[in-house]
Amino acid sequence: MMDRQSLARPYARAFHDYARTHGALDLWERFLEVGAALAADARVRGMLADPRRTPSEKLTLLARLLDFGDEARRRACGLLLEHRRFALLPAIAMEFRALRARDEGWVDVEVTTARAVRENALEPLARALEARWGRRPRVRVRTEPNLLAGAEIRVGDTVLDASLRGRLARLAAAVS
Repeated sequence: MMDRQSLARPYARAFHDYARTHGALDLWERFLEVGAALAADARVRGMLADPRRTPSEKLTLLARLLDFGDEARRRACGLLLEHRRFALLPAIAMEFRALRARDEGWVDVEVTTARAVRENALEPLARALEARWGRRPRVRVRTEPNLLAGAEIRVGDTVLDASLRGRLARLAAAVS
């Protein structure tokens, strides 16, 4: 069976190509982000899994939540429902962002730290990442106290783990 990213990639490419052709990249990115949040919501997943609801009813309910705004996004949502791929929206949104980033010369970077970080503290990191990847970084920061100290940096599929939790895990693996 294919993994989620592999299943999501053709949808993301099709949506990206359409949005780029029609000058609507921002609109489609927001649409996919909201759709991804809905796909992650247990109540929405329950509604979509309800066999008593017709595909048309499901699409109508999603139309209210997503505010499609045009027929292309409505058709895209209908296609995802028809092929039982609505749950892939988080992966589709991520692939869409990666395609857009490639086209526009930037890279999404997620920095996870144990504590909140001041914005200006990220500037040297952003310069180093730009030098390493050759693209402007778009940095998103989140905190996770379980890291204990240090940081985890994700750039695409690459993870740079400079956290205390990661060091302890590597030490435990080396000892056992």
